[in-house]
Amino acid sequence: MQIQQAIDLATILGGEVYLKPGTYNTTATINLKSNVTLTGAGRGKTIISGAATTYTMVNTIRFGITKTLYNNILVRGITFTSNADAIIEINNTNSVQFTGCEWKYTVTTPVSQSFNFQYCQNVQVNGNYLHNFTGNGIQINACDYFAVANNICNGVVAVDSEGINVDIDFMLTKTIISRFGTVTGNVIDNCVNGIRVENGHNIIVNGNTINGSGDSGIYLNTSDGLALDFITVVNNNISDTVYSGIAVVGDDVSGILINGNNIDSSGQVGGANVRAGINVNSPNVQVTNNNLIGCGGNDANGGAIVLYKKSPVFVANNYIQDSTFGIRVWNGSASEVYTGVRIENNKMQNNGTNYVDAITQDGVIIVSETTNAALDISSKTKGFAPPRMTTTQRNAIASPTAGLMIYNTTTNKLNVYTTTWEAITSA
Repeated sequence: MQIQQAIDLATILGGEVYLKPGTYNTTATINLKSNVTLTGAGRGKTIISGAATTYTMVNTIRFGITKTLYNNILVRGITFTSNADAIIEINNTNSVQFTGCEWKYTVTTPVSQSFNFQYCQNVQVNGNYLHNFTGNGIQINACDYFAVANNICNGVVAVDSEGINVDIDFMLTKTIISRFGTVTGNVIDNCVNGIRVENGHNIIVNGNTINGSGDSGIYLNTSDGLALDFITVVNNNISDTVYSGIAVVGDDVSGILINGNNIDSSGQVGGANVRAGINVNSPNVQVTNNNLIGCGGNDANGGAIVLYKKSPVFVANNYIQDSTFGIRVWNGSASEVYTGVRIENNKMQNNGTNYVDAITQDGVIIVSETTNAALDISSKTKGFAPPRMTTTQRNAIASPTAGLMIYNTTTNKLNVYTTTWEAITSA
């Protein structure tokens, strides 16, 4: 009995199609149906081999319909192979799971994508092994409630190849984003971007290991006038990337947290350190508690952490070591102005230069970075203005602390409290 016939029969009452060990050659699309589980004997044991120019597996609706047409699809324990530009594609499905499967190209020159999920809800892609691809290993387009976990993606560095890509619906209106997802515990090697989130809402990227990216380990960006918000990038291990360990790019961005990541770029791909360990070219980003070693290289525009003229941005409690440049606050054009960048309590060790341009930018506050200053504010065009009040208002301050300072608008003098209020006057 052919695989498709078995699936069609199982659809009637719902059930499982078990494929015994062996190789199953197909020249036609396999159409998955609702309430059917397709189970193999395990990776390398049950093999479905697709012919040239065919899709190895796809549900019956590819593009053009956004409503849910299928429910409850589970595929597990199967190796899929192809000698051409083939893809496993699932669309318009509620509750779909791929687990313990393998995707492998059987040609010397690898081609295109592997797993693609679009317009789906409740997607689980867990424990799969994908290798020798030049497109995207796992593609999540316009899906809600997805979990991509514990997969191994071993690609080939090529233009636009990404281990895991979370994106909009790129075939229809290009306005539907992916929401409420997690990308956790994956191991990704040799892709242009290890993980890319292009537009999205409420997505967690946690505990992934990424090595040898041709561009960025994790790349967050906006496009097509859509938003990127509430994205958490935490506890990832990134090494040997060419451009950035983590990059955030775009204007319509909010609620981005980059926390507790380890970025080690010594001995990296291409023989040169990444341009930036963490590259922030977006507003509303927090960069905290990250460890960065050997980042930025000798790039004149690089650094372990590079901030462009987007505000507000908060950079705190990071550890930066063995980098040519520590934290760089990019000058940008004269028309661009920082309005709220705060840098505090970062630990620097054995760097060529700890700060580049940060102390010359208006709107940048550096707190507790020097050994003897709790507050260090630098500007060449603006001054420090303490609280301004009248003598009556000053005297109404209850139990003033010694050293408290105000500007007295009644006398037009600075006042400091010792055991009483005193005016600061010239000698």
